[in-house]
Amino acid sequence: MGRYLSATKDINKNAIILKENPIIFGPFQETQPVCLGCNQEITFKNFRKCSKCGWPVCSKKCEENPCHIPECFYTRQNDIQISIKHLNYVNPYYQCITPLRCLYQKTHNPLAWQKLMVLESRYEGFKSGNQLDQTIDLIHNYFKLKTTFSKEEITKICNIIAINSHEIPISEPPFIAIYEKTSFFEHNCVANCCKSFTNSGSILITSGTAIKNGDHLSICYTDALWNTTNRRKFLFETKSFWCFCQRCSDPTEFGTFLSGFKCQSGNCEGCLLPRSFLQMENPDPLWYCNKCDYTVSNILVNTLIEKISGDIHKLDKKSVIDCKKLFHKLKGVLTTHNFLLVEIKLMLSQLIGISYSDDSLLAGVTDEDLDLKLVLCKDLMKLTDTLITGERRLRGLILFELHCGLAEKARRIFNCDGITGEALSIFKESIKHVTECIEMLKYEPDILPEGKTCSQARKNLIEMKCLIENS
Repeated sequence: MGRYLSATKDINKNAIILKENPIIFGPFQETQPVCLGCNQEITFKNFRKCSKCGWPVCSKKCEENPCHIPECFYTRQNDIQISIKHLNYVNPYYQCITPLRCLYQKTHNPLAWQKLMVLESRYEGFKSGNQLDQTIDLIHNYFKLKTTFSKEEITKICNIIAINSHEIPISEPPFIAIYEKTSFFEHNCVANCCKSFTNSGSILITSGTAIKNGDHLSICYTDALWNTTNRRKFLFETKSFWCFCQRCSDPTEFGTFLSGFKCQSGNCEGCLLPRSFLQMENPDPLWYCNKCDYTVSNILVNTLIEKISGDIHKLDKKSVIDCKKLFHKLKGVLTTHNFLLVEIKLMLSQLIGISYSDDSLLAGVTDEDLDLKLVLCKDLMKLTDTLITGERRLRGLILFELHCGLAEKARRIFNCDGITGEALSIFKESIKHVTECIEMLKYEPDILPEGKTCSQARKNLIEMKCLIENS
């Protein structure tokens, strides 16, 4: 066990634990040109050059943004004038921006440099000939900083960025940021804390569950609904460690069978899984049914996963019909909560009626599709209750869709039978879910879909309470 944070007192669910500004923020190392003031995409309409160095910015305000000072300083210092002509392609110069912003702190902000230097830097993913070598070459030879920053310093900074940076989704494309205290929250695939971001890029850590005095504080570094293999592979490739948490150590993932496949032997209702997912370099060659002696090779399972993933990728994400076809097709092969089927369920639950953007669209769906939406939402909530109790955003979005579906079902009963006990019961259930949705999403910034959903949920709750009072 390395460094970690633990609670010094009992913490209630949904409490703010930490709000923190970034030490450094900047673009991803692999990106097309973005504004180096606000991180937004640069287009031919908003493109302008910094008058001092030539780097792309979108306004005079962004040119004068303090975050742009480091790359501007080093560019001018060496009589370089950056010229970016192609805006729609990945630009190799950008891989230096965030490292340069970190390195700049060494001589211009010793306190920030000290904070960076204590962060984890044990990263083994960079190898000769890849991005690290290119970054070192550009900083040493293009920016002429070979005598200023050693290869070891640049390597360590790139490692720190890789391990400790967080993707900030408040711009398009997203950018990355490094936070001092947040970097000490350990990873857990069933985390007890959740991270959000403010409109200005500060990070907000909240308790996703009740936390007892002495418990370790954790966030999930991966997508919590990925299967075990993908989660562990991602963590090793990007953070340089293998996860052995309780969830990864349990092939069934607490009985959800998120990685499982249905047994194909006759009428068997069993589930196929390996005995362990922990041997990544020498995986179990067979997957075993938990109810009969049927087995299937690991190679065949991986081929099937690749095929289904490809089908999902090619799917028309705006077509309810196409999503339903693939959903019903895969139900015969995948377990109820298989991660691939869950991806389609999430897609369908939001697609049916597109309730987020226009409530009236739900009125146009068939009773069959409305019932399917409700079944999917309830099934997804059951999964999150078991597997990701600390995840606020996803649970909030599912609750909103469930609320909308129930409200529409109640409305249809009202229209047919008037105010009945059944309709009122469904209506009150809808109010319960939208209230919980607001609680889940109340910290989300209003520039993100989750924040906009929360705003709509607040409006819906007011309207529904008025209807109840007047009924």
